[in-house]
Amino acid sequence: MEKVFNSTFETSLRIMLLLSVCGYGITADRIAEYDLLTVYSRYFELSEQVLNGDNDFGFSEYAARRKSIQSTLKDMVLDGTVKVVRGRDGFQYAITEAGFSASKRMQSEYAVAYKKLAHITVQKFGNRTDSEIMDVINKASMKSLRR
Repeated sequence: MEKVFNSTFETSLRIMLLLSVCGYGITADRIAEYDLLTVYSRYFELSEQVLNGDNDFGFSEYAARRKSIQSTLKDMVLDGTVKVVRGRDGFQYAITEAGFSASKRMQSEYAVAYKKLAHITVQKFGNRTDSEIMDVINKASMKSLRR
């Protein structure tokens, strides 16, 4: 493995942490939205943190992040850490017992911070539609570009 950052491995760890906090199945799009909101939480007034550091191109990562998450989810289903469930919004992904067990073993400072921020994200945006969440992301992106 040449790189760890933004790799399938790193993405799978974040997905496991996120799904362990959710406690229910969510779509791949919702995972991508929650992941962006969690990592760049300061820009969404969820905390004072930006987990991956300040980045002028953070919002432009969304399309690549979404594609990476979709690909990673396929591998995670095959690995048995995530399962596919049928929901009213189509296919959703939920953490399996093996994935939950792996997420509990992640105790690094980053993992603890990610789980805490993911919990805040899920609480704040759990009742919103994907289009409402994308509107929040787009507004924050435009605000960032104006700086």
